[in-house]
Amino acid sequence: MITINTDHYPFVLASYRGDQYSEATLGAMFAQMTDIARKSIRDGTFHVAVTLGGANMNAAQRKIVSDLLAAYPAEYMERTTGSFVIVPSAVVRGAMTALRWIAPKLVMVESVATVEEAMRAGTARLRERGIAVDEQTIIGARRWLAAQARLNAGTSPVRA
Repeated sequence: MITINTDHYPFVLASYRGDQYSEATLGAMFAQMTDIARKSIRDGTFHVAVTLGGANMNAAQRKIVSDLLAAYPAEYMERTTGSFVIVPSAVVRGAMTALRWIAPKLVMVESVATVEEAMRAGTARLRERGIAVDEQTIIGARRWLAAQARLNAGTSPVRA
């Protein structure tokens, strides 16, 4: 299951639970992100994406995501000022960092170890763009991610 939460915008929060992501599920997630990007364009806003889980996709699922990303319009991508995925494994984070160095335009996601690190980095990225984020929004996003981490505890080794 993939849950997208915009209650704490400009943080767009995603939680991947389990490891069974069908093409329909991944397509629905991209449709939600398309709606968010269109609204962002219409309203002249930007956002940060923070993702919990999902690093355990198999090759078929990664191919689906790759195809969906290839078709995703650049003007939608430009509305995301930062994208962070919470990955507790230092080995996986290292591999993601290496891919970012090799193909920075293809691998735009930054991996972080914890919810707190994701929130600090996301908040900094928004502020670099001149986007003010009130403390209650940050707290709400952090709490939602921590609650999702607890729900995912059996399926995703993410620390809050």
